[in-house]
Amino acid sequence: MDLATGQVTRVGRHHRYTAASLSPDGTRLVAVETDSSYHHALSVLDARTGAVLRTLPNPQNDFYQQPHWTPDGQHIVTVTLKPAGKTLELLDPTSGAARALLPVANVNVSNPQPWGEYVFYNSPQSGIDNVYAVHTGTSQTFQVTSRSLGLTTRHPRRMEAA
Repeated sequence: MDLATGQVTRVGRHHRYTAASLSPDGTRLVAVETDSSYHHALSVLDARTGAVLRTLPNPQNDFYQQPHWTPDGQHIVTVTLKPAGKTLELLDPTSGAARALLPVANVNVSNPQPWGEYVFYNSPQSGIDNVYAVHTGTSQTFQVTSRSLGLTTRHPRRMEAA
């Protein structure tokens, strides 16, 4: 939707996209695409035209969930479901290179929110849903909250105000 004109444009006709995320500069979208053969990919699209700019390589056919752009628009963070479990991955949309931020484990990981050098995420890894942060350079993980009833991640700017 063009906020200035109110005009709605549908992008990506003839593709099956889910979980789209708009880049910080508003020029690109990243979306999970699944074709009729159930091959999963992350596609980077032109936000105005819907033209596919790049489809990131996925030779193991991992399933991507909840992709988000980093604040500088240089990387994409996504929950990646692999046969052995889930992880968070940092992907370079230009080269297609992917790097795991967490070890693959049979633990739920959800709602990745990139912020500065960290990615906040939800996980019940302590037995109760809490918010964790992983440093994108070192992969060091920190438990951010410790609530008896659990929490969910919210946008980091909103967390500062809370």
